[in-house]
Amino acid sequence: MPWVKIGSKEGLADEFKGLSSVDQKRLLPRGALPINILDIDELEATLNGVTGICPGKNGIKKEVVALEGYYPPKFGIWATHRLYRVIYTVEEARMYVIAKQMTKRDGDKEFWALFYRFYDEPYMPVPYYFLYDSRLEREFKEVFGYFWMQYIEHDINFEEYLLNWTIGEIDRLEFYNLGDLLRLLWSKGVKHNDLKGEHLLLKGDRWHLIDFEKFKHLKNPKDREDDLSILIGDSTLFLDGYMRFHRIEFEGEIKKRYEEFVRAVLGEFGIDIRQNPHFKTFLGVIRSHGIRESAVFK
Repeated sequence: MPWVKIGSKEGLADEFKGLSSVDQKRLLPRGALPINILDIDELEATLNGVTGICPGKNGIKKEVVALEGYYPPKFGIWATHRLYRVIYTVEEARMYVIAKQMTKRDGDKEFWALFYRFYDEPYMPVPYYFLYDSRLEREFKEVFGYFWMQYIEHDINFEEYLLNWTIGEIDRLEFYNLGDLLRLLWSKGVKHNDLKGEHLLLKGDRWHLIDFEKFKHLKNPKDREDDLSILIGDSTLFLDGYMRFHRIEFEGEIKKRYEEFVRAVLGEFGIDIRQNPHFKTFLGVIRSHGIRESAVFK
């Protein structure tokens, strides 16, 4: 997961200055904000002064080292999320916290899901605080807050795992706690509703699930099918983009491995996504004829 450093004690980083002006503007916060997230002193004041951020560390001075923006390039195309990782030190130990720029509606929604549904559950981020200044609504039409939460360190996400398995960079297919994690999600009456591959993060031998701002209440078994359709469809789209960018044909061992992966995931839950409208939408934009005609979807 690439991060571009925006500001530090030394100012703006060279890697940020090296971006085009258009890319810089896309990465920088916009609209009316409760804090100026580019100001290191303001970040320190927030970390040290707001109850709820980094539980167990309050009362101990936190010194901000740098602010980084999540800015992942995919196959030559730059895309950005309004997500920031703050690097700080506590008693000389280097630590991280996430600040996610959100509207009040989305921030309240994600905080509710994480706090009231999954607070004591492992493999979900711990919510710290949603910092929002409602007084700004009197002066500005568009106001954002920052949802502070635990940073989930990870090695790879689900779409990258599918890619690496398919092209042979992973020798053994292993899903670890994926089945238990998604069953836990659904047992709590929650449909993730945005179960993209980049929202499932693997650290060691444990998957973690993030990004609940679009969740809905689980109403029927088809909702689980929708979640898996998005997960397989989005990750397949990532694979399709990679193969087109690198001019790799979907055939032979690559085709065999892809089909084994999809069958294993769907078999874990006994779910058939072939007729799901979400999955059909993904197949409609996938350019690889081989993927669209895969035996998995016959």
